[in-house]
Amino acid sequence: MLVETEFVLRLLLPGLIDDTDVVSVAIHNRLNDRDSFLRAVDVESAGPILTISEDTIDDLNIPLSGDLTVRIPIGEHGVQLRDSGVYPVSVVVRTGNGDRLAEMMTHMVIAPPAPVVSRVAIGLTMDVRPAAETSGNIDNDDAAAVWIRGITSNPTVPVTVQVNGRLLDDSTNDPLIQSLRERVQADRAELLVAPYVPIDERALAIEGLSKDATELFERGIATLSAFADTTPTLTTLLTNGWPDVDLAGIWRDRGVRDLVVVDETTDFDAPIETETATGPIDLLVTPVRFTDAAPSNPILRAHHLLAELAVVALSADHPTATVLAYETGQGADEEFVTELLNGLSRSAPLLTSVTVSEAFATAPLVTISGRPLNVDLSADVAIERLAGDITQYREADRVLAAYRSMIRQQDADVLHDQLAEQLLLSLGLGVTGEERELVAQRVVDRIRIEVQAIKPPPLGSVNLTSRSATYPFAFQNNASYAFRVEARFITDKAKFVEFADGESLTLVLEPDSVTSREIRVEALSSGSFPLRIELLSPDGELSLGTVELTMRSTAPSGIGIVISIGAALVLVVWWSRELLRSRYRRKTDTT
Repeated sequence: MLVETEFVLRLLLPGLIDDTDVVSVAIHNRLNDRDSFLRAVDVESAGPILTISEDTIDDLNIPLSGDLTVRIPIGEHGVQLRDSGVYPVSVVVRTGNGDRLAEMMTHMVIAPPAPVVSRVAIGLTMDVRPAAETSGNIDNDDAAAVWIRGITSNPTVPVTVQVNGRLLDDSTNDPLIQSLRERVQADRAELLVAPYVPIDERALAIEGLSKDATELFERGIATLSAFADTTPTLTTLLTNGWPDVDLAGIWRDRGVRDLVVVDETTDFDAPIETETATGPIDLLVTPVRFTDAAPSNPILRAHHLLAELAVVALSADHPTATVLAYETGQGADEEFVTELLNGLSRSAPLLTSVTVSEAFATAPLVTISGRPLNVDLSADVAIERLAGDITQYREADRVLAAYRSMIRQQDADVLHDQLAEQLLLSLGLGVTGEERELVAQRVVDRIRIEVQAIKPPPLGSVNLTSRSATYPFAFQNNASYAFRVEARFITDKAKFVEFADGESLTLVLEPDSVTSREIRVEALSSGSFPLRIELLSPDGELSLGTVELTMRSTAPSGIGIVISIGAALVLVVWWSRELLRSRYRRKTDTT
């Protein structure tokens, strides 16, 4: 790899070799650019040989283990290499008759005195999968464990981690997660924002659930902030593959300004720009060949990757930046991770390890006219909606909101917060439509059962003995916590003068008790008439019960009073006339 005065090659020779077998180590012509590097895939295509050494197994004094260390002096007292660059180094083991037994190729890098700055960042998307045991510990063979061990054992190599909060909570007591916490809290370590669980942001936006997506991000930010003792980076995103312009626009509206994408092939070695409907986003494009952390030959693959990064740095006429984007869900080999990180730690100043955000600080690629290089994203692709019917989710969300309006803040964690979390997490990637519907139904059923603790006044009648009277109405709450409810009194024959809107009032029903409320009623007529009392959540979205009562008023009505007064006046007039007639007759008889 990066060489100053001596190139050291450590080999493990194949078994069953003979003392007469020959080991050949050759240094080939310098590779001038990335194209020539990619063409030199094996010993045959490595190019002309500058120098070669050949020794028999007997001369090398190889131990029984087969370990062989080859040292090639470079410079004044060794191989004379005038130019800096990347040189292929091939190793071939042959029999005494010339038959090949084994071969391999690696690279030697000679850095110039003042290399052009080349930034390299490790971007790790963590898909933590706890082992099956209930302890929640990460299995030692899991790719997440491999990467955590690698980055914690190389504290000088910056790391950028994108991880969902739920995955950290699932393994919060795992020693590996604790070591990851210490690592991301160190200098030049970066934690990217992510929702609490993985989601399809576009699918949620299509369903009108952007509020729910925002809630998942807010919860993710809170979890990651507590984990790292700092707010995660909000503007950078690691993603697999190119987004279309619509999805990129959704990300930009969320605050993303720097986007790492993975492409099949790419010639970009610095940030480029793309446009969305609401503004630009900067891109760093990672070749898909860089993203395999579990190659068949892990050590050689790590060396080959580092050599390609060196070729880019040495052949570019501008500062370069590369993000090595890995996902733990795709697996990882311990030797690859170790060799890659060790190589990066020893590659300065040719390769400078940075965080992903620092990689985006590299000057962007420009056109001949000096304008930033801009690429067009594809038009909106076929839209994939959330699996299953979202109707039940909406109903459960409505019922939960209504229930929340009924309870106090200190009582929310009794049941509401647990159910709200279950429902919200059902929006995560990988949840089937059937599973989401089952969760939604369980939420609705649980709330319906809970509010059955509220009972309206028992069936019966309300008797009023005067036109305006106060009557006690009793409401029961059998739950262990208080409820706030709205009671609506509906009738055409009476007024409830204390109610602001004439028919409803808000009640606080204390736990395990009956709440009696004296309510002034003004009857508009005498006789019997129906009174319906409806109990609702304060937001009016959830019906808690209805009772039909009979209201009886024995007080005379206004018309009755008028008739009674009229009748009395008639009687007074009649009796007055009769009295005058009687007096007149007595007077006549006397005369």
